[in-house]
Amino acid sequence: MPASVSLSLSLPLSPAASPRSDPSVAASPFGAFRRFGLRFCGLRREVLSLRSLTSEATGRISPYAARGISKKVLAAAKSNGSPTKGFDYDLVIIGAGVGGHGAALHAVEKGLKTAIIEGDIVGGTCVNRGCVPSKALLAVSGRMRELQDEHHLKALGLQVASAGYDRQSVADHANNLASKIRSNLTNSMKALGVDILTGVGTVVGSQRVKYGKVGFPDTEVTARNIIIATGSVPFVPNGIEVDG
Repeated sequence: MPASVSLSLSLPLSPAASPRSDPSVAASPFGAFRRFGLRFCGLRREVLSLRSLTSEATGRISPYAARGISKKVLAAAKSNGSPTKGFDYDLVIIGAGVGGHGAALHAVEKGLKTAIIEGDIVGGTCVNRGCVPSKALLAVSGRMRELQDEHHLKALGLQVASAGYDRQSVADHANNLASKIRSNLTNSMKALGVDILTGVGTVVGSQRVKYGKVGFPDTEVTARNIIIATGSVPFVPNGIEVDG
């Protein structure tokens, strides 16, 4: 059977919860993001929680996390351990960014034994360098803008002393938020039985993938299906100099 390789993937995502219907959402830092109309691209709701998906005491999926994961996913995860005969996995995903994570959860929901390969850090550009930290900074700037709107505050009968900020603390807030979401992405996959394989993944043949770190021997696995979810890098035309 020839390898099935997908270069793009479109998945149905869980609708974002309303702060009015879910107190946990209203109490989270993401409430501020929704206040300013900001969204995260493709992150499923369960990873937006700042609580771990697994109980530290039992290693099982916590009742809190179960509220954000569909019953189909939870049911499939219990039997997620037997790949199609002749393969190590039903599905191997190369790239553990937002797209790869969504594909892994969707695959588990369909009962597929799944592994995901990541050569850098889980979450990709969106979580670690793009959407999440940038929206955290935008949320802070939105708060500052409100505090500096003296006319509006005066109309509300409020008096606020000169507003200020600490640049390093703001940066730390953005980095800490990215770290928490990265941890939740990892925990959600582990809790559902997805094997996270560390290293640079390469398709080496029909339904065969190798992965490994520089300076260490590669490991090869077989998969009935392969998804390449490595994202992309900017293309810079000749003659254009990038200033940062």
